[in-house]
Amino acid sequence: MNEYKIIIGATDPLGIKFLANVVKFANKGATLCQEHPYTCRFPHKAVMFLSTDEYLESDIVNGVKVEPVNLVYTVEMLEALSWEKFKSVVRKGGVTKGRDRKVMQTQYLKNTGQIPGGEEVASEEPEEDSEGKSED
Repeated sequence: MNEYKIIIGATDPLGIKFLANVVKFANKGATLCQEHPYTCRFPHKAVMFLSTDEYLESDIVNGVKVEPVNLVYTVEMLEALSWEKFKSVVRKGGVTKGRDRKVMQTQYLKNTGQIPGGEEVASEEPEEDSEGKSED
């Protein structure tokens, strides 16, 4: 599950879009941050926290800035990263050693719960079944 810090700011003096954004994220389950008080006078501002499976991005035009607190990357997202960025992402996921990208990616996916602990992603070697072996 991804966790985000959402900073909602003013886009108009009356605060109509501000209120719409607060309601939109509250409907998704976001809660107001108690450490940062909200401001109802112009310039409006509210800080909220949200845990969701969605991937959110900032929408500066509408006054929404999204900062990932804890972001879980999928296989496709990991494959699109450069090597340096990939290493920093998997390090945050608990993978501290490795040179082989595929092994590190598998370990990251296991650590984040996207793959059950004891299973491998996809074996490139065909598995032999016990019935096909001849016994001497």
